Amino acid sequence: MGKTRINHILVVGAGVMGCGIAQVFAANGYKTIMADLKEEFLETAMKRIVGNIEGMVEEGLADKTYGEAVKANLSTLLNSRIPEVAAQFDLVVEVIFENKEAKRDLYKILSDNCREDCIFASNTSGMDVFGVTADVLKNPERLVITHWFNPPHLMKIIEVVKGPDTSDETAQAMRELLEACGKKPSVL
Repeated sequence: MGKTRINHILVVGAGVMGCGIAQVFAANGYKTIMADLKEEFLETAMKRIVGNIEGMVEEGLADKTYGEAVKANLSTLLNSRIPEVAAQFDLVVEVIFENKEAKRDLYKILSDNCREDCIFASNTSGMDVFGVTADVLKNPERLVITHWFNPPHLMKIIEVVKGPDTSDETAQAMRELLEACGKKPSVL
C-alpha cells in the first residue's frame, strides 16, 4: 500500500467521542462526514459540536474561523448510506459502541465498499479489533487503532496502536494526519 494522502474522512459513530473527532478533522480543513444509525443521533451530535465550539471560543481556544471551518467541512449521513459513498474516503474512523458483532458487521461493509487504500482507524480502548475483524477485513495492513482521549477536541495525546498486520505506512499516515491536526500521537 502506497502512502495515502488523506483528504476525505468518514467518522462512524456520533457520540461524545465521534462528534469530537469529526470536529477536529473538519476544523483542520478535512472534508468530514459523520455517520450514525439515526438522524436524531446526528442532530444531537451537531448540537454538541456547536456547544464545544462556543466553549472553545469563550476560553480563547478557538476563533470565529475555527467554527466556520467546521461548518464548511462537516456533514452528516445515516449509516445505511455508507455503501453508496464509501469509495470517496481516504480514512474511516470507527467510533461505535464496544460490541464485537456490530464492529465486525461495520468492518465487513467498509471492507466491501471502500477503496483498498482507505485506512481504517478504530477508537477502541480495550477490544481486540484486529481479531474481531480478521475474517472480514481485506487488506488488514490498513487497520490501526487511534485511541483518542476525552474530550477529543481538547486533548492532545492520541495512542496509535499497530496490530499484527498493520503496515508502517498506515501508522505513519495516521501519525502525520494527527500531527497536522495539532495532536501528539504516540505510536505503540
